[in-house]
Amino acid sequence: MHKYNGKYYFSYSTDFSQGAAKIDYMMSDNPMTEFQYKGTVLPNSPQNEGNNNHQSIFSFKGNWYIAYHNRALAIANGASSGDARTYQRSVGLDQVCMLFPSKMSLIMHQIGRGGLQRKCLTL
Repeated sequence: MHKYNGKYYFSYSTDFSQGAAKIDYMMSDNPMTEFQYKGTVLPNSPQNEGNNNHQSIFSFKGNWYIAYHNRALAIANGASSGDARTYQRSVGLDQVCMLFPSKMSLIMHQIGRGGLQRKCLTL
């Protein structure tokens, strides 16, 4: 859970009943009760093979980030599927857009004519 502009954001892994788990979040004015579902902040990437269930959202030097795990290095190193890949987790880190008062979104980085451009993704 983290706090931003007086609101509490509770992020969590969904269950696997609808396929791959994703990271959703709820918001409240009170850290103990009355949370309302707001949406997905981190969908399950193909590199994670349906197993996205650990995350943390934090602020560092004025920017917000989400840390999570994926299988990028295991795949790049040629690990076979199954347990050999499942338990070789890599750290993922993406920037998060805090769209006050009620939306959180990942930031998409694009290199274009004007250099690096950052845009909030709408999920």
